[in-house]
Amino acid sequence: IKIRPDIAPELAVEQPAQPEVQVPLGSNLPIVARASDPDFQLSSIWLYVAHKGKLLLQQNLLLEPKSGIGNVTARFQLRPDALGLKAGDEAVLYLIAKDNRHAPSGEFDANQTRSGNYTLRIVAGQPGDRSKPNPVGGNASGDSQPNAETQPNAEGDQPNEQPNANR
Repeated sequence: IKIRPDIAPELAVEQPAQPEVQVPLGSNLPIVARASDPDFQLSSIWLYVAHKGKLLLQQNLLLEPKSGIGNVTARFQLRPDALGLKAGDEAVLYLIAKDNRHAPSGEFDANQTRSGNYTLRIVAGQPGDRSKPNPVGGNASGDSQPNAETQPNAEGDQPNEQPNANR
């Protein structure tokens, strides 16, 4: 009998694509993360947003645990002003994927993988501005933000896709 340890989940943040992003006040920042557990099941994909050391958002993007080795894509539209952020504020965003490992005692003891930090710089926007967020130093082109949903959504993808772990 060969015993293998339970492997931590894999996590890749697809959006934001850059570690520092300018977000116009009043706009949505799309968050897209791809996660999988190579040996059993994901239990959660958590999104965290903090400002000046205070946690503003802690949201599970995975509505139910997902079995198998396939990728799960979680999406969320983050609206900084809904969190009380104002122009000139900076916030830190990160994600954590957890599997469903349990300790021998039966207590939940998940393996987890944490993304790097993403710095969100909130900049002034015009009322109703739906400009896309830009990497720091980027130029707002006035492109519209097509999706204004605020509810999390997680969907399963094909099991043969391999994610890039962002650890």
